Amino acid sequence: MNSPSHNRTASFLLSVVAPCFNEEAVLRETHRRLVATLEAVPELDFELAYIDDGSRDATLNILRALQYRRRARTGPLALSRNFG
Repeated sequence: MNSPSHNRTASFLLSVVAPCFNEEAVLRETHRRLVATLEAVPELDFELAYIDDGSRDATLNILRALQYRRRARTGPLALSRNFG
């Protein structure tokens, strides 16, 4: 993951870690809402770390696409299998 976004003056950095397991159906909307909520706080800079916990659907591909669109704020980590 690259450095967090610096498009505004931030008082603090929030790192959000979200585990994902077969979240293909809801991941894009979850991400959209999370980003909208965090961007609404003017003094907040943030980064998102999604942990793909061995999903068997398109979760990891979606996470990679989100990373490409928001390279500085989003980064997936893929585990080889589900660790619970």
